Amino acid sequence: MIANNVKFDAISNSFLSNRDFYYGLSIILVLLYHTNCFGYKPLPLFSYGYLGVDVFMFFSGLGCCYSFEKYSLIEFYRRRVKRIYPIYFSFSVIVSILGGVSYIGWICDLFGLWFFNIGGIYVEWYMVGILLLYFLFPIFYYLAFYIGLIGYIAIIVTSLLLLSYVDLDWWQKALLGRIPMFYLGITWFFVRTKNINSENKNKFYIFSYIISFISLIFILIKGIKGFISIDMTTPFILIVFFFLQSVFKRVPRLQRFISLLGKYSFQLFAANALTLYLLNYKSMGVMESFVVYALFTILLTPCFVYYEKVINNFVMRKRVV
Repeated sequence: MIANNVKFDAISNSFLSNRDFYYGLSIILVLLYHTNCFGYKPLPLFSYGYLGVDVFMFFSGLGCCYSFEKYSLIEFYRRRVKRIYPIYFSFSVIVSILGGVSYIGWICDLFGLWFFNIGGIYVEWYMVGILLLYFLFPIFYYLAFYIGLIGYIAIIVTSLLLLSYVDLDWWQKALLGRIPMFYLGITWFFVRTKNINSENKNKFYIFSYIISFISLIFILIKGIKGFISIDMTTPFILIVFFFLQSVFKRVPRLQRFISLLGKYSFQLFAANALTLYLLNYKSMGVMESFVVYALFTILLTPCFVYYEKVINNFVMRKRVV
């Protein structure tokens, strides 16, 4: 039992010490998945590349816990918004201009009201979704603190019921189906940092992996598709990433490159999402689209990195003054 706990703890420790590497692998999966949007399919496996988003959700829940315990509630929200909103703001401005929305529609886009079908046009679901989860984070945090795995099961069941019986838009389903992974990251934090004995730790680790493997088996045998059935395989994906990290240690340059992608994964994601949006305005062949897709994603990424630095420096100067 102790040996098993050491193995699980090694995986858990790797999540923090090699977080950028995990982010890097995740964004690569997302980028490859998005090539399906214009018909380019490098490998059938990458049709499930959106699982990279689930890994982001897991780490978001885990990382928010450290920030929540370190800072006041206001400072926690300020840091979360500063991380996401400047890029979302620029993204929504570009989309609103290209989409020709009205002034009221633009306001709705800026505040993410389009997500609830209140004015505006579709901008980008992940950015609004993660901001919503940040806003609701204290609820998830205390839910995990008081009832732990019971809350995890309750969220899985609730998400499954809502996805099955409520008429939702695909972007709402995309967020709802990933809430269990966000909550799992929070629960993982408590298992890792609080005084929980080895036996209960193992129960938690084994339970989460059993759910993951059952979901994977159902997908492989039954061909089940859907946000909740596929996204529940995230713990299995994390194990695969853990072993890949062990392999890439032998190739330090490649490991550093993947970690660099992970460090700027959000800016890379924003550049990629904007590229996909721009491709909707141009009719091209599959290979032409792929070249433009790759080129614009590469060129726009440093633009978002620089833009974010400028905004952050401006905000810091204002706070000092």
